[in-house]
Formats: sequence, structure tokens, C-alpha cells
Amino acid sequence: MRKSFCVSSQLVSKYHDSAAAANAVQIFLCVVRLRHVGTDLLISLNAPTQFAAASSTSASAVVDAQANRAVVDGILKSLTVRDWGLFGPPQ
Repeated sequence: MRKSFCVSSQLVSKYHDSAAAANAVQIFLCVVRLRHVGTDLLISLNAPTQFAAASSTSASAVVDAQANRAVVDGILKSLTVRDWGLFGPPQ
């Protein structure tokens, strides 16, 4: 399987919080090419890295970026397709 991977970040306000209460979130995207069934599989993970003091979720624990990356790596290493029929007939 061929994989393409990108990481980015954004500031996100939750619920009715103001922009000043935006939390830092890391965005992981990985596209896995499943050539023999003619499709791509997109894996997406949004993981907080820092909570603003004014955020409604400021009491939550902060997860560090290395831990977030380890989660994504674990997903990719353990990815298995148990029913290729979900993608239709092979091409």
C-alpha cells in the first residue's frame, strides 16, 4: 500500500467560545492508495495540543505532539482490511 501523509495545525473555538478562547489542534491526514481496488482510503485525526485559558475545555489534559504522532503511526501500522468486498470487485 502506498501512503501519503501530511500534518498541519489550526486554532479552533469550541461550542460558543470566542476566537480568543481558541484551542490549538494538530491535524493529521493520511491517504492510503488501494490500487488493486481502484480507491483511496483517507485517515484523519484531529488532536488538541494546547487549550486556551478561556476555553470551555481548558480543564482538559494536554496531549503532546509526539504522543499524537504515535497514535497515527499505530493506526497506520495496524491497518488491515478484513473485507475487500467493501470496495467492490478488484480492478
